[in-house]
Amino acid sequence: MHIALQPNTKGVLSMLSFPSNLSSDDRNIMHYLRQYIKESDKEKLKLFLRFCTGADLLLPISLSFGYFKHYHGLSNVIMVGSFN
Repeated sequence: MHIALQPNTKGVLSMLSFPSNLSSDDRNIMHYLRQYIKESDKEKLKLFLRFCTGADLLLPISLSFGYFKHYHGLSNVIMVGSFN
C-alpha cells in the first residue's frame, strides 16, 4: 500500500472542514475532536477514517461537520459527510 495513503495526524486534520458560523459549544466540539485526533495512534486514526468515510486510508476528500440542535427528535447530533 502506498505510504502517502496511510493515516497520520496531519493528514486527518487537513481533511476536517467546519462551518464558519460556529457557536461556542460547536467550537468546543471542534476543539475536542481535533484533540482526539492529535492524541490518536495510527490504528485509531484508521478506525476514525473508516467510521467517517468507509475507508481506512487518507483520501482526497473533505470531512464536513455540521452540528444540528434538533434533528428528528434528537438533540445535539453531530453529522459528518465526506465530499470530494
